[in-house]
Amino acid sequence: MISYNELDPAAMNEQPKVPEELLSSKKFIHYTYEGVEYRQLRLEITETALLAEPEKSIAVVARLREKGFFVEIDDFGSGYSSLSLLKNIDADMLKIDMGFLREIHDRERSRIILRSVIDLAESLGMDVLTEGVETERQLRTLTDMGCDAFQGFYFSRPIPVQEFEAKFA
Repeated sequence: MISYNELDPAAMNEQPKVPEELLSSKKFIHYTYEGVEYRQLRLEITETALLAEPEKSIAVVARLREKGFFVEIDDFGSGYSSLSLLKNIDADMLKIDMGFLREIHDRERSRIILRSVIDLAESLGMDVLTEGVETERQLRTLTDMGCDAFQGFYFSRPIPVQEFEAKFA
């Protein structure tokens, strides 16, 4: 088991059916009792989950942030992206889906859209992370576009918890 006190901030993936379940999750209560502050937990809520019930999602995200959680919109652009979602949900981070990277070196339109999403999220006060970075060329292109957080196989393949702890503890 990961020692959450050693990770700053601790990241975990919760996949609730309804975002409101996050507010009553026993896991969060347990972690709080173990001395982990809410701000140390990064909650990734997929764009799809947020779009399923937008009005409820707006209220839930607002309450989570009021409690101090760091809220990330995950997989942005993987489905039917909504600008009204970005307008109405005050999240801390936008995680851009790897699908945006597939054609950035072949199609100018793809580069324009990706750069615009990065600029829009930053203008709305959100940190931006792009998922699925696999090459140095993609990393350079994203850096030139103003993105400063990345995730993908270029940095590391998934590794077991024990290997992670041995490498980074």
